Amino acid sequence: MRAAEDFGARAALVKRTSKGDVVTSYGELMELVTLIARGLRYNGLKPGDKVAILGQNCPEWGQAYLGASMAGGMMVPLDSLLTQNEITHLLTDSRAKAAFVTTRFLDCVMEARYSNSCLEKIIVLDWNQGRPPEDVIFLNDLLKQGEKGPTIHRLPDLHDTASIIYTSGTTGRPKGVMLTHKNIVSDCAACSQAIHIDQERFLSVLPMHHAFEFTAGFILPLYSGCTVTY
Repeated sequence: MRAAEDFGARAALVKRTSKGDVVTSYGELMELVTLIARGLRYNGLKPGDKVAILGQNCPEWGQAYLGASMAGGMMVPLDSLLTQNEITHLLTDSRAKAAFVTTRFLDCVMEARYSNSCLEKIIVLDWNQGRPPEDVIFLNDLLKQGEKGPTIHRLPDLHDTASIIYTSGTTGRPKGVMLTHKNIVSDCAACSQAIHIDQERFLSVLPMHHAFEFTAGFILPLYSGCTVTY
């Protein structure tokens, strides 16, 4: 909210496409995030519910993450290089109620839903081939539902769990590591004090499900009024 007020018209996220750049300003990003949050509440998401996200780097990935967080969801970012069995296991282990997914991974998540009784909603971030499959929500439809959804009166507390990062270190089965909003925000605040960042341009290279890329390549740039290009 503070960034939207301070940098309203400035470009926050830029998506390079064959037809030119698609630019989302800080003000527009705030509107999209709010609509996603309200759309999720409209679809029954409750604070504390887990929300998985799987896909390649893109502005919609970040919009979905922030929107679900605003709605009180605990985010579960998944590695796009995981196998079908691994994705199914993590969706089941985390008890994810909803999942944001890019088209490339839609079949994989739909297959996983048959083995995961908790997964109720699948939202496609970049569908452009007509109507999505039955029981799947297209992001634009979620935004429209957000116009009818309840107003978000309470934002998550700093001590609430923001995300569950699955990691195995070097061996063993992945285990969920819980990060609070304070964990992430304090890292950004410390970085901004240690390094002078003056509305720079960032290029998103590392996978966004990585805690480093998410913090240093997404949240920190937005915290500092920078522009991130995908």
